[in-house]
Amino acid sequence: MQSAQQYLDEGLDPVEMIEKGLSEGIRKLGDLFDRGEVFLPHLIIASEAMTAAVKVLEQAMPEDQVGKKLAKVVLGTVEGDVHDIGKGIVATMLRVYGFEVIDLGRDVPIATFVEKAKEVDADVVGSSALMTTTQVGQKAIEKALKDAGVRDKLTTMVGGAATTEDAADKGKIAHLSKDDLDILQDIFTDRNRFVSVEHGNEVVVTHDIGTLRLMGDQGNSGVGIPLSRVQGIQVHERAFCADTMELGHIDYSFKPVKPVIAMEQQEMENALLVTVLPLFYGAMPNLGQYYTPDGPFGNPSDLLPAGKIKEAYEAQEGAVDHATRDMIYVCERLAEVGCDGINFDTTGAAGDTDFKATLHAVEHLKKNTDLCVEVGMAGEFVLGMHGGLEYEGQRLAGLYCHDQVKIVEQAGADIFGPVVNTKPSKTMPWNVARAVTFVKACVEASNIPIHGNMGMGVGGSPIFETPPTDSVSRASKAMVEIAKVDGL
Repeated sequence: MQSAQQYLDEGLDPVEMIEKGLSEGIRKLGDLFDRGEVFLPHLIIASEAMTAAVKVLEQAMPEDQVGKKLAKVVLGTVEGDVHDIGKGIVATMLRVYGFEVIDLGRDVPIATFVEKAKEVDADVVGSSALMTTTQVGQKAIEKALKDAGVRDKLTTMVGGAATTEDAADKGKIAHLSKDDLDILQDIFTDRNRFVSVEHGNEVVVTHDIGTLRLMGDQGNSGVGIPLSRVQGIQVHERAFCADTMELGHIDYSFKPVKPVIAMEQQEMENALLVTVLPLFYGAMPNLGQYYTPDGPFGNPSDLLPAGKIKEAYEAQEGAVDHATRDMIYVCERLAEVGCDGINFDTTGAAGDTDFKATLHAVEHLKKNTDLCVEVGMAGEFVLGMHGGLEYEGQRLAGLYCHDQVKIVEQAGADIFGPVVNTKPSKTMPWNVARAVTFVKACVEASNIPIHGNMGMGVGGSPIFETPPTDSVSRASKAMVEIAKVDGL
């Protein structure tokens, strides 16, 4: 603000300062962010600084050039999803470029999107959903807007999991070879609805939180069959031929499991007594639950825009310590009753802090228990929510799959599950080619088994409540025959 006023006093044109100075600067910063050279704190602070400077400059502009907003945008994270980092970035950037943004926050009911859009006469409604189980809510918003008679009057946009245009260029990895592309073409031109690998090329197949897919409601990709979790595991072993399986709590995060761990121990012991397959316990690190309003630490999404950089860093570092302790506690209790392994699922959903806590937990468990440890990621890129966190001298922010696995391997994990998110605006062959490009590089860089994540919205599969068998089988076949994964 002081610099803006200083340049005004020196006689510079305020319009030119915004267009050729501030706007150009923020665009360049955005390019650096895309390349992983700066991270979220830098982007938010710069955006807030630009907003403050524009307010000063507008006071010196002609009235007909001040206060014009490009459009009204209603933004929110859909009900059931508490991840709002990406949505916060979008809100900040839209404000910087002249949009009026009404941010509804996170865990927003579908009706609230519609009510607010009608109330403010919105031009755009944007919804965010990181978790695949909540992405169906974005489709429900479309229907609700249509039912309310306002869908044709506005534009909708959806977001959530990070995507990039070109895997090879973004990840600085090799493109698929001509032979790889020929195999991919054969897979997609196969006239059979369901395809599979050649006999003898089968890989290990497991199911994360699979029991909830049976007993859960349709909104959570379930089919509503009244089975206990133990019965669900038995169905996967005896009917679905799963090679490994996992037990998971309905909340599926370590923090809410901690107070009920005694009951989870009993359920794990019961499941082990009636099954033969290796049985994991699965949960998400989910560091978002350690920030307000759900946890004891300040929320970086609130602190950074307020310029409280030190406080934001301290909150994240405190959350790392608490989450690490909780994960170790839960896993050691499960080891006491004979649990075969732990699946750290959706690691990195809250950025580099999430990843760091998981790595420390993995390191401790491998030194102090006999548990097999799998680390499954949230996306192909680790978001720099902190930006400065390191593990054994390696900065965690900005790592792609082939670098993620090296760090995970260093921590002592036994299995790595790379995730590549689907881009809904692109075709399925495009998404599968992109996913396979990332995962193939990961396999080549790894010394531990790679189990690619496949299903709704990941691994090249489209976003459906229940992905079609023709799409999932083709994506899975490509992952095995081209990327050479050890399991799915």
